[in-house]
Amino acid sequence: MGAIKLRRAVAFILAVLTLAGTVLALKVSQLPEQWRKWLEEEVYPLITADERKTFLALENDAERADFAERLWVLWGNQYGFGTSFRRNYLDRLDQCRGEYNNSTEDRARVLLIQGNPDGKKVIDCDQVFQPLEFWQWARIEGLGENVVVVFYKPYGLGRPKLWDPMIEGRSALYNYSGWSELQAWLSSPMNQMAQMSRPEYRCGDPEIMRLLDMAEYWLKDITAREAMQHMPLPPEGRGARNESPSARFLQFSTVISKGSSPFDFDLASTLGPRRGTKLAVTFTARIPRGNLETNKVGDLDVVQLDATGEVTSNGEMVDRFRYAFTFPTAGATDFPVQIERELHPGKYHIRMKIQDSNSSHAAAREMDFEVPVPDVPTLAATDARADESVRKVAGGQEAVLSLKGPEGDETTGIQRFSALVGPKVARVEFYLDGRPVLTKNRPPYEVELDLGPLPRLASVVAVAVDVGGQELDRKQLDLNVGRERFFVRLQPVGAADRKGGRVRAQVAVNVPPDRKLKRLDLYWNEIPVTTLFEPPFDAWLPVKDDGSVGYLRALAVLEDGGQAEDVQFVNAPQFLTGIAVHTVELPVTVLDSKTKPVEGLQLADFEVLEDGVKQSISHFALQKQLPIRMGLVLDTSGSMEKTLPEVQRVVIGFLRNLLQPRDRAYVLAFSERPNLIEGFTADFKALERALIGLKADGETALYDATVYGLFQFSGVRGRKSMVILTDGEDNASQMDFEKTLDYAKRSGATIYTVGIDLPITKIGIRSQLTRLARNTGGDAFFLPRGVALEPVYERIDKELRSQYLLAYTSTSEAPPDAFRKLTVKVSRPKVEVRTISGYYPGG
Repeated sequence: MGAIKLRRAVAFILAVLTLAGTVLALKVSQLPEQWRKWLEEEVYPLITADERKTFLALENDAERADFAERLWVLWGNQYGFGTSFRRNYLDRLDQCRGEYNNSTEDRARVLLIQGNPDGKKVIDCDQVFQPLEFWQWARIEGLGENVVVVFYKPYGLGRPKLWDPMIEGRSALYNYSGWSELQAWLSSPMNQMAQMSRPEYRCGDPEIMRLLDMAEYWLKDITAREAMQHMPLPPEGRGARNESPSARFLQFSTVISKGSSPFDFDLASTLGPRRGTKLAVTFTARIPRGNLETNKVGDLDVVQLDATGEVTSNGEMVDRFRYAFTFPTAGATDFPVQIERELHPGKYHIRMKIQDSNSSHAAAREMDFEVPVPDVPTLAATDARADESVRKVAGGQEAVLSLKGPEGDETTGIQRFSALVGPKVARVEFYLDGRPVLTKNRPPYEVELDLGPLPRLASVVAVAVDVGGQELDRKQLDLNVGRERFFVRLQPVGAADRKGGRVRAQVAVNVPPDRKLKRLDLYWNEIPVTTLFEPPFDAWLPVKDDGSVGYLRALAVLEDGGQAEDVQFVNAPQFLTGIAVHTVELPVTVLDSKTKPVEGLQLADFEVLEDGVKQSISHFALQKQLPIRMGLVLDTSGSMEKTLPEVQRVVIGFLRNLLQPRDRAYVLAFSERPNLIEGFTADFKALERALIGLKADGETALYDATVYGLFQFSGVRGRKSMVILTDGEDNASQMDFEKTLDYAKRSGATIYTVGIDLPITKIGIRSQLTRLARNTGGDAFFLPRGVALEPVYERIDKELRSQYLLAYTSTSEAPPDAFRKLTVKVSRPKVEVRTISGYYPGG
């Protein structure tokens, strides 16, 4: 097995290298003008040699546009600013063209890479110097403070050039007479006793000598010099590239690498049902057994095929896909590759490549096809959404069953769910979190379910049954997943998902915004059958469904190694649910009698109890530099009119002084209702700009804002903390305090509360803010208006970055909706231990 895996790895690497080698056949001058300018005049300080080589290997404008879009996403993630990176870079590009009438001279390049300097000084002293221009930055991340560079015009002509002291020396900055005078001055010891007699001082600016020394210091440093030539890659751990984006892109390419052994296969397309404004199109290829090589999976001999495709319309890329298939070889003469995509009506062209993963066999086929506008019968209805759903079902364009429910996050309370069914359905059974709640024997197939007063992860399933009691189909809705949860859910497999001995897998995958999905592996009874790389995660699997009970497993893998999975049973005699195993992460703060963090503790010093039962700690670390996810929740009610500037100052202080580039933060403002200004982001400057525009008005919904703020952490693992800043009592929330406190204890987030200008007579709000903080492992601060706030966020920063991280796998058999109380004990005497008071397995 080891030799086979090694052979496959080497074959893949050689294939990628061979394909990358075709880049040399295309010169930049052969590119269309649009892309030549993009490569040579726009992104030249950003693009790496590897990325440039891959770009030159691409065969058409659709591929180039797609690759360019992927690079912008990659660059935005690398440098920690997301989509705002592209906007800021293009703004700099426009500035270069406006100020310098080009984008490639040295000043333009430095501006594109480092942004506008904090100060510029132009020296026009033709008695001594060539024309000089000094640029100075107060700080450049990765270099340091007080960075100075100088540009000069060689011989006083042409465009300014960045000075290179290692090659050109200082003489390049002086004109002939100025340099001659300087040499004469240096040769006389008497002259050197009077510094002001140096020729440079005749220019009337005493700063010149200091700036020259600073520029020489920085430009002799190779790191600084390189940072002015090309955008430096971020340090390891902050957006560092785990994999070559070019190799990643080439894995999706349909170009046949040199030296591949061709084979024949047929490619056809068929139209499927309408889904919203799109139609399903199934591409089918039958691959002959031929000389394809086999591999071992368990005790089975299998053929493994990699299918990539590009769908274009009018020369523009509209869809790219990559799938991996595993076929048992026993008795097979060919292998059916079936891929379903969703496309709008129109005319298209597809190119599909099939690659044998275990050999050099590869082939590609192309064809034109059309997706027609479907005929849909018109039915009278008053509600537009209901009318669309009825037309789908009546036209046979919907599956046997579809399930509709509430949309959006933070879904709570009584909610209505509707099942739209086909003509053969006699009844619909509804389940909430795996438990049967209601069966409807006649239309309308609707049910009102109580999801509880607090937002939590919940699943609703509808099962359609015919008059004979045979299950026809089932559908599932997952609620309150949250943006930050890494979540994988297989749709239940109903009768409509089993045809011709094949099984359809439909998977919902939620990936946090700052992480990337590497692949989604699908298993049938633990045998790998298909790998998907991009949505839609929908595939008919090449397995034999003989009617016996089996199961599908979906395993999602992120580029950073994170994993999540789900299991669904097939042909089960009754409704089955999976068994969840919960890994619990505990951030623990240990303080001495002076409230200073205690370091140096070992695993043996800690004991974790869950509902009074000792747990086995599987992971222990004092992680000072782990990234933090922080929520900043601030009161903007009318009572904050005088205090809001102080709160804005506090929040900006958090953003500037506490958070680091690898951290992520959101800001939520509230008066009568919470308003998420910006979700989790590393663009702290954008958050600052949004904060400046806030105004104080309305009443105070503190409890609602606390719950909504905590909901943003749904699915977040590791260090998560929320800071609440307020000056008053709640008078507008739908939620009450005890429910808010209960939700806070279950969230796993450490809460710090800051009460500003709250007199000691306001006992109620002070007590609530203290309980919120202490029950979640945080602390409460009460400050008069105008006090120096730096010590507050410095203390929070120190506590958060001096936490111990403990992890264990729960042994509890309590139901998933039961709260599990946690206690952490430390053997060290006279210390205070803070952590979350418990957790709720369902989120």
